[in-house]
Amino acid sequence: MSMLRPWQWGGLAAVVVIIIAAIFGVSTLFGGGEEPAVTNGNGSVSAQEQPASREILVNGRLAFPNRVELTFDTTGEVGEVLVQGGERVSAGQVLARLNDLTVTALEQKLATAQFNLDAAQDALEAAKEEFFNTPLEQAEFESKIAKAQKEADDAQENFQDHQRDYQQTLATRMTAKVTAEVALDNASEQLGYYDRDQVSDLAAAIEDVSTKDSALEVAREKLANFNSDFEGSLADARLARATAAAAFDLAEANLNDFLRIPTRDVENEKRIDLELLQRLRDAFEEATTNLKQAEEALADLENDRDLLLQDAQAAVAQAEAALAVARDDLSDVGDSVGQSLILQERLAAVESAEATLAQAVIDLEEEMIGPDQAELAIREKALSVAREKLADLTDGPDLLDVGVKAAAAAAAQAAVDDALKELEGSAVRAPFAGIIFLVNVEVEDKVNDKSRVIEIIDTAELEVDGLLDAIDIPFVAEGDIAKISIASMPGQEFEGTLIRVAEEPRTERGVVSYPVRIKVNLPAGVEVQAKLSAVTSTITYQRVGGG
Repeated sequence: MSMLRPWQWGGLAAVVVIIIAAIFGVSTLFGGGEEPAVTNGNGSVSAQEQPASREILVNGRLAFPNRVELTFDTTGEVGEVLVQGGERVSAGQVLARLNDLTVTALEQKLATAQFNLDAAQDALEAAKEEFFNTPLEQAEFESKIAKAQKEADDAQENFQDHQRDYQQTLATRMTAKVTAEVALDNASEQLGYYDRDQVSDLAAAIEDVSTKDSALEVAREKLANFNSDFEGSLADARLARATAAAAFDLAEANLNDFLRIPTRDVENEKRIDLELLQRLRDAFEEATTNLKQAEEALADLENDRDLLLQDAQAAVAQAEAALAVARDDLSDVGDSVGQSLILQERLAAVESAEATLAQAVIDLEEEMIGPDQAELAIREKALSVAREKLADLTDGPDLLDVGVKAAAAAAAQAAVDDALKELEGSAVRAPFAGIIFLVNVEVEDKVNDKSRVIEIIDTAELEVDGLLDAIDIPFVAEGDIAKISIASMPGQEFEGTLIRVAEEPRTERGVVSYPVRIKVNLPAGVEVQAKLSAVTSTITYQRVGGG
């Protein structure tokens, strides 16, 4: 220190002053000079010591309070799954069905239960009523029974016809849907092939023009060379005739020379060579035939000159006409107006196929609901009335078993109710409008009333489940306003309300926190995706008043 010069002492003193001032400022900035906060009796910070404002972060996850797991109400095999995850559905919409075999069995079970109920009710009514009959009324009574029996049989047949008609209509609608799907696929395929077909047709038309043009050149060349070609052919024919005549003369001379040889005595072992004679005769006949054919060919050629000339001229005319047609076809293929018409036709075909398929789907969905319940009820009622009328005529009074028949009728009614519930339970319907969150079933799966097949949520109601640090508990209360940011919807902020703060804390790894729930107030038209997503909520504490 003694070695420091005076001006260095001054600099050192200035540095010490700056350091002391910095330390004092930092202490003041971070509240080093403040006294500890005073808490009230319940552990919260007193109003005098609470900060004027504070932002409290709550990390959490989305929660959809209106969330339902759906099941079939009966046992069977899945026939149709009509929705998929993420799809929006309306209240009452059919989401899945059991297969036709299961539904038919349930319908038959319901029909049997209804038949048993009708019989039990008829038996009960008959047991309650008295019926009197005298010998004088016997003939009329038998006629009434026969008539009532026919009415009951007709009503039964009419009821069954309605069931059969429904099955036939359902099959027809299914076939129409499949046919419409195939037609749409074909129309879409043809539309997709439009550019390829246009290029292919243009190339084919150009190639056809080139081929027809070459054919015309060949035909014209043949016509131009007709005279020289004909004279050449005539010379060839004359040469062929002369050659054939020379061969004929030679064969005739050889045969005659051989025949002029005298016949020798066989006993002297000298005889005519019969094999050589046959060869000479065959050669003579062949030469004769060749000469005749050469003369006929020469004569035909000399006589057909005009006809051959006309054929050559006709070939040129035909080639010219074919070339003109090919050029017209090429012009049509290259015509933009024509191509536009083809495109419009294919687009119209796709649109028509889509409309047909849409109508087929609507018709099938209407039929899948089941037979016309009103018409079914009318026919069922007619059958019940006919059976009741017949029972009234055939059953006698038996007041002693009224109680037994009443119990049987009640049991039959319970069986009908159960069968109807099972039939209605063969289809899973949406209990409210919402989003399909999970589809946990496939076609041909075996299910029962415990199988959770589809999960649906109502995205119109949205909440946030989060954890609040224990240190922030004094600054929040139910009803506070929060700002919510959802990771899957960046750039958007929503307002919410703190609706629940747990009374008991939760401790994990030494960290104490309180579960809280915030209700999100979604603006009209805003829809949140039904999937897990991180959420950040900010609750702003504002101190009321001063002090």
